[in-house]
Amino acid sequence: MKNKINTFLDLFTGCGGLSEGFYKQEFKALSHVEIDKDSCETIRQRLKFYNYSDIDQNVLEKDINDTDTI
Repeated sequence: MKNKINTFLDLFTGCGGLSEGFYKQEFKALSHVEIDKDSCETIRQRLKFYNYSDIDQNVLEKDINDTDTI
């Protein structure tokens, strides 16, 4: 059986439209990186809907250019 990749990393997440498609295909998010506070709150709410337990570690409300982001 072929190895199936079932995880993803969402950079420049926005409100999470791309992530939503991945969730519906049963992919698991490794992390979401977004600078906008309101967009991060939207992602947190969607993660609750999909029963993520590590929401605070999964959503990085940061500038992707920060040296400590990843």
